[in-house]
Parts: sequence; C-alpha cells; structure tokens
Amino acid sequence: MGRCRPLTTYCFMQTDGSQEAHPPSSELFGLQRTLDFFKDRRAMAGSQISKEIRLEVCNFVGSRYIADDMAAIIVRRTG
Repeated sequence: MGRCRPLTTYCFMQTDGSQEAHPPSSELFGLQRTLDFFKDRRAMAGSQISKEIRLEVCNFVGSRYIADDMAAIIVRRTG
C-alpha cells in the first residue's frame, strides 16, 4: 500500500492595506499579486511570509512607508 502525504491547509487573512497599496500613478498591488506571492512562499513559516509580504509591498510602492494598515494572520495546518 502506498504512503499518503500529509494534507496541508492554509488560512490566510489580511487587511486591505497591502492589496490597495500603489505607487503614485500606478496600479494597485492587488489580490492576484497577493495570492501569487503567497503561493510562491507557502512552504515558509507564517511569520516569515508576513514579514516578506510587507517588504514586497514596500518595494512595489517604492517606499518604506505605507499609508494604510497592513496586518496578516496566516494559519498552517498539516495533518
């Protein structure tokens, strides 16, 4: 009989601050960019993902200061 890999489930909640972040005269960071970012880093610890998304948004905007709040809760369950 074959072995089954554990199922990993994620719950990712965040405020709209990162999705609505934008450099002057440009598009929003947006939901799709947020989801792509998360998918590319899903093997990381939630605390690391949270830190890296803030850096990614700041780089996208071109500033260390983001006008809106940015908070995230990431729960990962394996089993």
